[in-house]
Amino acid sequence: MAATLTLRTPIRGLERLDRAGIVTTLRANFTDLGWETPCILAALDDAPLHFEALGQARLPTWSRGRVVLLGDAAWATSPFAGIGATLAVTGGYVLAGGSLPTLTRTPPSRPTNGACAP
Repeated sequence: MAATLTLRTPIRGLERLDRAGIVTTLRANFTDLGWETPCILAALDDAPLHFEALGQARLPTWSRGRVVLLGDAAWATSPFAGIGATLAVTGGYVLAGGSLPTLTRTPPSRPTNGACAP
C-alpha cells in the first residue's frame, strides 16, 4: 500500500518532529476521515515514512527587468503534479506572444537610389 496524506496547517516546524511525533500528528488530524484512513494510519507504525513541509512564496511581481519567473517558480502547483516543465513552456509561449509586438522592430529602410546598404 502507498498513500499520501496532505495536511494544511499554519503550524510551522512539523518537519522537525521525530517519527513518533509525526505519526501522532497525522493520526490526530486524519483519524475521523473513515474509508481506508484507519488502515493507512495503522500502517504508519511499520511503513516507510516520508514527511516534509511545503511552502509558497507570494511575490508582488513575477518579473524584474528582463528576468521573469516561469513554470513551478511562478505557479503554485503540487510537487506531485509533475507539470513544472509544461508550465514553463506554456508560460514562455504566452510571454513571447504578449511581448512580440514590443520586440518587433521595423527593418531599416533601404536607400531610395537602389544602392545596397553598406
